[in-house]
Amino acid sequence: MKKLHSFKLFALLSVVAGSLYACSDECEGPLERGNWYVMPKIGVAPGIFAGRGHEKSVWPLAGVDCTTLDSPFTCVPAINSTNQNNILQQDACKLPKFGDIFSNGVLHVGFEVGRNVCDNSQVYLEFVYNRASGSCLNTTHKRYAALDGCAGNDCCPTGNTELGSTTRTTQFDDYSAYGGYIGSRHYWNNSYFCDRAYFWGGFKFGILHRKQVCACVTLPETTETVDGQGDYTFAARTITPAIFCKSNAVSGGLSLGLDYCINDCLTVLVGFEVVASCAFKSNHNYRLALADVTAPSSSAVDLPSGFFSQATNIAFGNTGTFVQFPIWAGLRWEFDWCNPCNPCA
Repeated sequence: MKKLHSFKLFALLSVVAGSLYACSDECEGPLERGNWYVMPKIGVAPGIFAGRGHEKSVWPLAGVDCTTLDSPFTCVPAINSTNQNNILQQDACKLPKFGDIFSNGVLHVGFEVGRNVCDNSQVYLEFVYNRASGSCLNTTHKRYAALDGCAGNDCCPTGNTELGSTTRTTQFDDYSAYGGYIGSRHYWNNSYFCDRAYFWGGFKFGILHRKQVCACVTLPETTETVDGQGDYTFAARTITPAIFCKSNAVSGGLSLGLDYCINDCLTVLVGFEVVASCAFKSNHNYRLALADVTAPSSSAVDLPSGFFSQATNIAFGNTGTFVQFPIWAGLRWEFDWCNPCNPCA
């Protein structure tokens, strides 16, 4: 927690220090000192998960022997001491990429309110909204005993014996997030295209709020063979877990772009950013109901769901740092409270 507060303080001081440094430049820049501005902007913000983790699941009957058969049928579980690690199982594959879970054409809409603190520097408050449509994935999950003390993303347990595999179809909900930033933008004094175009660079820091992302997961019908009885059928199921819970994430990044002047009060900006945000808040305990089981024939023993090895809890994989690459265009209107802009200049 102390590191987080230190990072916030450092980012805020960086914004102030960057503005003061820009003001120390003796050369004149393209901005009118003291003017205010507003700027709507729109673009796309594709992203990546920088540290995708593995899904884990709890199989309490994995490695369990049913030792007592009564009438009506009951199963008295006895944990097999040689197989206790199989109770916590880990998926061999990592969480799908951001571009697989959502459309990577993330809509990026923003609005800035700022002030020119110098001839070549401005500070601003920015409000952003991101949205991406969810995708449908067909995946196969191979399960292994989770490694002891596994907490990172470098612990894929494929060297162990495979305990089982499942397939499923997942339709993800849309991703949406909104937030606010404080930032600074510095203009270089070299002009291009007859004193109308200037390059700029900047940085920003803020908070991003993400909404909950649920999914519609279809688990197909499966079978399991019981010696002397036949194939028992597990009914297909549809579940709707929250894959990612709503969360607030510290966020910040760098930007570069071009400013083209139309007249004294209107300019067009084109920008490219690299923005890093804290990881999504993955759901680490989704409880599963056991599937209904059908006997292979009327003569077979009607075994309860609890007799079979089934997952009861799922912990979805972590995402790691979320990195976005917004590309946008904006129209800035600059004004002075005392001297209104002359659009004919």
